[in-house]
Amino acid sequence: MEIRLVGDLREIADWKQAYLDALVEPLDGYWETAVIGLAPHYKMRVAGEWVGYFAAKNGRLLQFFVTEPFLPQAPLLFAEMLAVMELDYASVSTIEPAFLSLCLDRQTAVSINTYLFQDHHPVQLTLPAFPNAQFRPGTGTDLVQLVKFYRENNENEDTEAIEAGVGGHEPYARELIENGQVFLCVDENEILGIGEYRLSKSQKSCADIGMITNNRYRRQGIGAFVLAQLKDYCYSQQVKPICSCAFDNMASRKTIEKAGFITRHRILDIQFH
Repeated sequence: MEIRLVGDLREIADWKQAYLDALVEPLDGYWETAVIGLAPHYKMRVAGEWVGYFAAKNGRLLQFFVTEPFLPQAPLLFAEMLAVMELDYASVSTIEPAFLSLCLDRQTAVSINTYLFQDHHPVQLTLPAFPNAQFRPGTGTDLVQLVKFYRENNENEDTEAIEAGVGGHEPYARELIENGQVFLCVDENEILGIGEYRLSKSQKSCADIGMITNNRYRRQGIGAFVLAQLKDYCYSQQVKPICSCAFDNMASRKTIEKAGFITRHRILDIQFH
């Protein structure tokens, strides 16, 4: 097997789209862009023919795809790729049946990394403690306050992904505002919580949504309220809302479920040794 680093993902754009088309649910946007998207991608060639690609970083396999003519050889190609690259484990979701099956063939241990959520039923939520609260899109005049909010309240942020993507908190917040991707729940001049709406570039029928609550106002329903408002906005734009949370973040899971979502799929960490 010859393995070659992909210099430009446009080289494998058709393969990436075929991979997405085979999924049983939309791929989580954070994993697609900040995890898989920032990982090196490699093409595989056998006997002079390109047979597919994979993505891997720091000993972890993140995606694996074999073209239709070579599917009968997929288990052998997978095994050889793991040996050549010396990969220890994979992160793979239950929405990726072909990739998941290959990983399970060689697993020594399996654990849950992330819960994936899809909308299940509509909800009507209010904020009794904040009867004058407003939910609105972020604007340029909110930039300074929004940057301060991120720095003070987002303890679960992926700073590495932010730095790699846009260079820091201020460019990150400015980009969200300019692209209409951030919404604020405000009471007078204070931000109670924020919501992010990210329309997928590769899966145009869905959008990832997420929220952050002001640390001073936790456990008052703000997070679920923000998610419910974002759901309504998604449907007004004719897109399907999806979201996710880490396996050990039970507070986020309860908030997401309160907003009418359910989890039927997981991202798993599968050990090979």
